[in-house]
Amino acid sequence: MRALLAACLGSLLFCSSPLFAADDDKDKEAAEIGKQLQSTDFQARNRAADRLVKLGAPAVPVLKDALKDAGARALAAEALGKIGPDAKDAVGPLVDGLKTKDAPEFASAAAIALGKIGAPAVPALYGVLQDETDEKVLAYACLALRQIGPDAKDAVPELIALVKKSKQLQAIEALGRIGPKAKAAVPELVEALKGKGAATDPVRVRAAIALGQIGPDAKEGVSALVDAVGGAPPLRFHAATALGQIGPNAEKAVVPLIDLLKDEKAGPGRLLAAQALGEIGPGAKDAVRTLKELSDDKDRHVAEAATKALEKIQKK
Repeated sequence: MRALLAACLGSLLFCSSPLFAADDDKDKEAAEIGKQLQSTDFQARNRAADRLVKLGAPAVPVLKDALKDAGARALAAEALGKIGPDAKDAVGPLVDGLKTKDAPEFASAAAIALGKIGAPAVPALYGVLQDETDEKVLAYACLALRQIGPDAKDAVPELIALVKKSKQLQAIEALGRIGPKAKAAVPELVEALKGKGAATDPVRVRAAIALGQIGPDAKEGVSALVDAVGGAPPLRFHAATALGQIGPNAEKAVVPLIDLLKDEKAGPGRLLAAQALGEIGPGAKDAVRTLKELSDDKDRHVAEAATKALEKIQKK
């Protein structure tokens, strides 16, 4: 009995400790500062938001409430993003903010905030991809997932479905930022790269970039990237870069990259071709002769890239 009383007394003492008092003080401080978010003075509102960010987690409930206020919601969303993962309790209201059609500034701020909150926001975001049909809302959700990057891997199936359905640019970019963990998207990205649009088509360009970001696991896309290297800029430049990122798995691209390297009208494409050949490594041995010839090219940048590529190819 005495032991039980002692334990209860200890618990009471702990709950009334300075630590709990400090937390309570922060909650009260956050509530007081939050009132200033309603100020008509723009600078006063900004100062209040900055102070709430510094308070961190204790400020989250106050900022969540501010999301309901048309005059303060964009600023509140921005502040929640700056707090980061500790603002995970605000994910629900921020996702609702993506769907606010009459306030694009708020929807954009909500998307950026969700991206900064990171992994805790992923389930809600891929839920948006599953349930929504509005293109703008889907774009905002993809923007957030793109910011999150590799931690958004669980959303890959939904992003692939979105690319297949509508070639959503932000979905393609999100898959690229997720990187190697999005290797399941390679076939769909290859289809996007092969599209009928011009070499300036954003869908084709972003698909090439995304394949490069996925890296060696995107070897299935090498043939399509090789075809793009033989086309016009800017697509050929991004395709050359992607082949270098795929590295040794892009060995079948060596001859087209040599052709690009020799093309004096290719501008920056020559530099990118040399760099890609270097990243392919020993498998690009057929390029050695051309690279040696270009190691004293009149274009200093091409000459330096050719020299570095030779070192990588001939490295033992």
